[in-house]
Parts: sequence; structure tokens; C-alpha cells
Amino acid sequence: MFIGSNEKQFINSGLIISAVFIIFILSYITGFTKISGIYFVFPILDMRITTGFSAIFCFSIVVFLQRRRTLASIYYAIVAVIFAMSLYEFIWFHIGVALKGYEPKIFQFVALFGWIILGIREVKNEKPPLISSVLYGVYIISMILWAATGFQINVHDDPNFTYLGEFFNIVSKTSLDFGYALHIGLKRAQ
Repeated sequence: MFIGSNEKQFINSGLIISAVFIIFILSYITGFTKISGIYFVFPILDMRITTGFSAIFCFSIVVFLQRRRTLASIYYAIVAVIFAMSLYEFIWFHIGVALKGYEPKIFQFVALFGWIILGIREVKNEKPPLISSVLYGVYIISMILWAATGFQINVHDDPNFTYLGEFFNIVSKTSLDFGYALHIGLKRAQ
């Protein structure tokens, strides 16, 4: 039985996505990653479980949409994940500076800003698909509502958990991640 090119493309994208999940599972099994409450704890940073899964799904969406171009799909998937996380953290932190009195850390955000510029460059001449525009709107509205309700946040190992802060964190982060993944994935799949 011969496998057609569409089936090969689907299998290749499935293998790439499976490899990402396997690496993630192995890091947990080997103790490199631990779970503490709502966080994955790595040796040098803590990450919300929802952030990890959002990044994996964002990566998977781009790889799947780009399955005809295997190496390019990996590049665009990496750009999508890092761009969305960078933009989110950049905006989130600067809202924290304005509303919570965080100390501005300009030099720590220079690298993130480079990824933001790269991500914008990859889609700048393309109108986003309707679903991406809707998700970008959800992101903007959720960030405005989060700021308007006091910008409550949860920090690892802090016993004062806020459901409202976690809700806005999840809604804003996943809407930005998925919106951009669909935007770059559908644009670059053509």
C-alpha cells in the first residue's frame, strides 16, 4: 500500500507534535520538571501548567496547519510560541509596573522585544483570519477587564490564590497564543 503526499504530511506533523509531548512527559518523569499547585517547576523558572499546555497546543496548531513544509513549520511554530509568550509577558509586566508598582526592568525585556519584532514581521503584510481577529479582541478585552478589576495575580508559593486573576491569566494568554498560531499558521500554509 502506498502512502500519498497528504498522508505523509499528516504523519510528519503528527510525529513532530508527538515528539514535543514525549519530551515534555520525559522531563516530568525524570524529575527535571515538577508540578507544584498550578505550576510546572523547572530548575531555573516556574511556569503555569496552562502556559505550558497553551504553548504546546500553539506549536501543534502551526505544525499541523503547515504540514506541507516540515522544517518551515517547525520554524513558524517556534516563532509563534515565543512571540506570543514574549508579547504577553511584555504587556503583562508593564501593566504590573503601572498598577502594582513593579520596578521597570528595561534591559531584561530587550530580548523579548526582539522576538516581538520578529513575530510581527512574519505576519505584517497579511490580514489576520477572522478567528484570529476575534481571539485578538478577546485578548485585549480580557487584559482591560483584568486591569480594571485590580489586576489580581497568583505567584508560585503564595497562599493567597485568586480565581479572578487566574481566570484572566488563562483567557488572555490562550486567546493571544491561539490567535497568533492561527494567524501565522494559516498565512504560512499557503
